[in-house]
Amino acid sequence: MAKVVTAKSDPAKIVKSLLIKQTFASSQHKITAKNLN
Repeated sequence: MAKVVTAKSDPAKIVKSLLIKQTFASSQHKITAKNLN
C-alpha cells in the first residue's frame, strides 16, 4: 500500500502502474488460456 500513498502526489504514476498491472494480468491470462488449450 506504500506505493499508492507515495503515488498520490503524482497521479500519472498511479495510472501508469495500474496500466502495467492490467497489461501484465491480461498477458498472464492469455498465456494461461494458451496452456489450457
